[in-house]
Amino acid sequence: MDSSIWATLSSLSSYLIPLLFLLILLEQVSYLKKKSTVPGPSLVFPFLGNAISLVQNPTRFWETQSDLARTSPLGVSANYITGKFVVFVRSTDLSRKVFANVRPDAFQLIAHPFGKKLFGDHNLIYMFGQDHKDLRRLLAPNFTPRALSIYVPIQQRIVVEHLARWLRLSNGTPIALRWLCRDLNLDTSQTVFVGQYLSGKSKERFNFDYNLFNVGLMKLPIDLPGFAFREARYRNQAFGNMGLDVGLFKLEPWMRSKLTGFSSLDDWQDDDDILEYRHSSSEVEESDGDDLLNPVSDIDLPMFREPFLETNDALTGAAHRVKHGVITNIGLMTFLTILLLLVDCSAWRIVRLPLEPFYLMRPFCISAIVVSCAGYVCIPLLQSLKIYSIIRREGPARHSSKKGTPTMGGLFFVPIGIIVAEVSVGFSSIEVRGAAVATLAFAAIGLLDDVLSIIKNHNYVRPERKMLVPLPAPLGLVCLGKCYLLLTSFCFVSMTNGINLTDGLDGLAGGTAALAFIGMSIAVLPICSDLSVFGASMAGACIGFLSHNRYKASVFMGDVGSLALGGALAAMASCTGMFLPLFISSGIFVLEAVSVIMQVSFFKTTKRLQGRGRRLFRMAPFHHHLELCGIKEPTIVAAAYVISSLSALLAGYVGLISA
Repeated sequence: MDSSIWATLSSLSSYLIPLLFLLILLEQVSYLKKKSTVPGPSLVFPFLGNAISLVQNPTRFWETQSDLARTSPLGVSANYITGKFVVFVRSTDLSRKVFANVRPDAFQLIAHPFGKKLFGDHNLIYMFGQDHKDLRRLLAPNFTPRALSIYVPIQQRIVVEHLARWLRLSNGTPIALRWLCRDLNLDTSQTVFVGQYLSGKSKERFNFDYNLFNVGLMKLPIDLPGFAFREARYRNQAFGNMGLDVGLFKLEPWMRSKLTGFSSLDDWQDDDDILEYRHSSSEVEESDGDDLLNPVSDIDLPMFREPFLETNDALTGAAHRVKHGVITNIGLMTFLTILLLLVDCSAWRIVRLPLEPFYLMRPFCISAIVVSCAGYVCIPLLQSLKIYSIIRREGPARHSSKKGTPTMGGLFFVPIGIIVAEVSVGFSSIEVRGAAVATLAFAAIGLLDDVLSIIKNHNYVRPERKMLVPLPAPLGLVCLGKCYLLLTSFCFVSMTNGINLTDGLDGLAGGTAALAFIGMSIAVLPICSDLSVFGASMAGACIGFLSHNRYKASVFMGDVGSLALGGALAAMASCTGMFLPLFISSGIFVLEAVSVIMQVSFFKTTKRLQGRGRRLFRMAPFHHHLELCGIKEPTIVAAAYVISSLSALLAGYVGLISA
């Protein structure tokens, strides 16, 4: 067994190593193209960039960036950190000119390389446009001359107390001031903004959390339990629960009413100087002008996606601490891994022939890993090419925050799934080749639709044109006579359009498609084991894509991905005659398609009978109806995964007993 596994890995290495080198080459070329003549490293470490040197010695790292910026006539330098191209701006005047003359969505102010993930989208420095202005307007009354006249005496008293304490500690000898200054800063901030409403116990808790936050601030962004970065993110969220946020203070209404001297929000008038978007810094030291920018795009990218979480929000403390979509994805991957291992262990009983170890698990894992790694190179490439999704105006209002997300992710995960399947079966299976041809044919139709949609700025290819795809020859072992062509055509039409309609929430289509592929892989295993490998490989590609497409998605699959997945599922059924397991495993896709048909039919019928069309659902497809009913997007996706998991098990069982 060990020798066969080693032989398989050796054969795959001849394909994986060149693919890895290709990804690294594309990453370096993309970096050098963006860098151009700007001072910065000539080559960067693959995938991580210079994140390691940043964490090891952040002071030296930024001093080096500052020195490089001095050598540039523009006063800027470039670098590459964890898949992001960053521009370091040293000059205060230049940073102001950038924000004053360049559209604010063209650059994303970083401040800290992993700051957005650590502080959250809602932080003031990551907000643009009207959202930024509204928040500044909310905070402005706290910084009027009248309000500041209250702060100064309090700050002066605290500073004097701390200076006296330092003198007692020093006793005439030098002492380290770093932590003492930190305590001074914490004491002044807490006392000025909250005063008597923050108890001594709360102060101690805040100081403890802030210490852990600072430790995680200098660590690698490994967002997993037990790592300092995860702990720092939790602590920042704990600040928000106390009414405090690092770098941004938020007063609860009852606190604001208790503090005297604050001007009323109702009496405060618009002030152009306050509402104007500006980036300010101290003129005293030149280093205050240092900024870190991440070039994003030339179109609107709303950075504010979620409102502030009030204390009476329905989300529990656990939901505050866990990034949306992570637990759902972990559960999905765990379920699929256990299921595939069980199938591999009992595969010889199903096919009555000895199969290679990890027959389905191997292509599944390889596809998932390769696609996940490829995303870190391909997604920035899609951003640089300005391939962004078109958000329908008639869709839910909250989907406007998805504007500016790259699309056409199917261009990198669908081919990888096909290639891994072909390599696993040795390029010798006519069934896999037929399924691959059908998948690529529908991918080409989806690509055409995506390209025309981007050019015309709306969905261009009509649904009926997506159905005009040459069907593969009947390669299955089951002959259904005259019904075969009819069922095959219906499968291709329904599956492609079903997945296309389902692809409306982050991670919904990718996760349910992965489960459908696994269900079909089990169902067709006794008939054509090679197609089972194809299904497992495509499922792994979907799982790898989910690492970038989960809530909140950094890329969408587009029509090139959704139509390809539908074509692949239909091809597996067409080549084996397993039509019933197909519709069972694809229950979510069927539900979404039926909801649209019912909505349109009901609207047209009521319009004809009553003169005014009425809607059966608030919006179709059905997942939009659930959204408008107030159900959170991750909750809808998680429920769909549970239903699809049961459907996949049932489809596999039906396929095995009917083979």
